[in-house]
Amino acid sequence: MEKVVGVSNQKLSWVLTTDLDSHRQLFYGLKNTHYEVDTYCCSCGYNKFIIKKADQKLGYDCEECNNSRFLDANHADLSIAHFLTSNYELINDLKLSIEIELAEDKLTTLLNRLEASLTIEIPSNIDFISEQIVYTKKKLYSVSFGMLNKFKYEYLIKHDQEKFDFIIEKIEQLLTKTPERFNIPHSNIIDKYTINHARFFLTYPHFKEFDFFYWNEVENFHEENVTIADVLNHLINHRQEKSVKKALYQNYIQQIKNKKFHYGFLRFISQEIIDPNLLVKVIATDLSKFKFSEIDLGNVKLMIGFLKIHYAEKQIVTMLESVPEESIETFFLDTSNSFIYAQEILQEEFAKVPCSLNDLHDEFVRCSNIFKNSEIIRVIFEYEELEKSKCRSGLDYDVRLPQSGKELLCWADDLHNCLATYYKQIKAKQTTIYGFFKDDQIQFATEVDIKNKQILQSARKYNRELTVDEQKALHQWFEIVIQGSINLTV
Repeated sequence: MEKVVGVSNQKLSWVLTTDLDSHRQLFYGLKNTHYEVDTYCCSCGYNKFIIKKADQKLGYDCEECNNSRFLDANHADLSIAHFLTSNYELINDLKLSIEIELAEDKLTTLLNRLEASLTIEIPSNIDFISEQIVYTKKKLYSVSFGMLNKFKYEYLIKHDQEKFDFIIEKIEQLLTKTPERFNIPHSNIIDKYTINHARFFLTYPHFKEFDFFYWNEVENFHEENVTIADVLNHLINHRQEKSVKKALYQNYIQQIKNKKFHYGFLRFISQEIIDPNLLVKVIATDLSKFKFSEIDLGNVKLMIGFLKIHYAEKQIVTMLESVPEESIETFFLDTSNSFIYAQEILQEEFAKVPCSLNDLHDEFVRCSNIFKNSEIIRVIFEYEELEKSKCRSGLDYDVRLPQSGKELLCWADDLHNCLATYYKQIKAKQTTIYGFFKDDQIQFATEVDIKNKQILQSARKYNRELTVDEQKALHQWFEIVIQGSINLTV
């Protein structure tokens, strides 16, 4: 516990009772004088020392401000938790101390951890020679967090939302007054900084512009004193063409207006498309603003690299321009996934078709069918009990798991999509696919992350979106069986 000599920063009034024999004074050294010292520490700053007989009860009103309420410091020092049960209203008068600590992460970079604590300063001793009062700080409730870890709590008083909100409010007040203390750069559009701003810039202190807060995957940049102009130039591989730089900045400004910036596609496409005029066209597409996962982006990069072998850059760019934002996931990513599945035999089997998304998708699926029939039909799936427990019969649909690659292939044929391409992920226990059946016919399928209780994607025939009724049925199953952790196997 930290000790402070002098006047407390908190506006609380205390009375501390100590044994006279424990203090250096005229009769120091004599035993059992049976006298005590009542030290009254008023919130106005006036202190009064009164010597009295042991156990004698004396009242006192401050000679400066007439205050008559003094809190029992002996009670608080003995048990702060018990003391607060009878003085609960004090919570709003307590001082909030902010401490910034560093915690090292050997796998990534140096992370900062912020700890905020509600503390109370209690008089614990008296120095009669200097007429000073010694205060002890006691921690009542603390919240600590970093960018990569959740909130952690320590508390001596009852844990409730009110105290947590009080701490967060005080931190955010301090953030707005002194954002530089938390490494937060100035922003012209933010009136009030939040905990998330502090967590971000404490974790990435080398970012010197506020808009980095809205970027995706910033952990890739480690240079000191990074500016947005530096990183944008790095993203397009230091392309020197003015038209390319202008297109990139326009793309950035357009994205950042919505408080987001996804740069993954921009980063790799500036390597693949050499012609600056064609690259400018791609940067203007919806694809350049889409948040690709690392896996999806890797698949798209491989597919574009393959297409460059068979098609001119202009043909590829025309195809990319034709992909509307609402179709990126259902068609574009599905095509790249089909390519990944078929790539082992594309060199031998690929037949050059028109460079359009639909034609390429169908050709990749055709090639994959040649390959899958020789491999997938031999695969048998094994499931954990948790996965099997989510199957159920009754109500509107029968929910099933594919038991083999052959069964998954049948599902894919019925749905006219590339569902069968997931057999490797299912076999490796990287994902789980459930089929929803009516009258023994599959109606749609959904990919689920069981551990994190998330639906990753769902599709009916020809990769179309689910109908309203199908969405309701899926939502009901998800809420009851997945989120509710209710196992209803029949």
